Amino acid sequence: KSQFCSEHPREQIRAFCKNDFTAICFRCYLDQHKNHDVVMLEDINISDLMEKVSEFEGELQSQTALIGTLSEKIGHSKHNYDSQFKILKEAFEELVAMCVNGQLSQAILGDFEERKTEVSSMHQKMIELKRSVEIIETDIQNLKEDAADLSVYESIKARLTSNFETLRKVQKNLMAKNLKLANLE
Repeated sequence: KSQFCSEHPREQIRAFCKNDFTAICFRCYLDQHKNHDVVMLEDINISDLMEKVSEFEGELQSQTALIGTLSEKIGHSKHNYDSQFKILKEAFEELVAMCVNGQLSQAILGDFEERKTEVSSMHQKMIELKRSVEIIETDIQNLKEDAADLSVYESIKARLTSNFETLRKVQKNLMAKNLKLANLE
């Protein structure tokens, strides 16, 4: 079937760049893929494409493992923050009731509540990443059935890259907040 280039909509896809693992038109070949390993579509070896599917699966497994590890840490931190926040809030509400100035509670609990919100946000990101991984798994299964569907390769690669960047940000945030050891008991 005839496909058209996303960068040059009037140009048909006629080749495949093995460096960037993407389908390209002749204008793309002459521009950003000039010195890359490029093959004509009719010369593509499906076994080369299947090797990339295996690479996708390996990267997806790594991301799945990292999601599991981070989800566990965030879940534990979230649980600790939730339970400790409830205990602290009750204690401070009693203290505030004894104080004339009702602003004491907000001043002391504000930072803790902010961290609790950040952990909840990271927890939500892990849920979204798990959904993304499920979609990628489905696409990889589809590739195993039809490895010639070139448009899926670029999509999988982009989503894996995006997932990886999000995972690294969450991981750095966890380390920066020292949440990995958030045993507040």
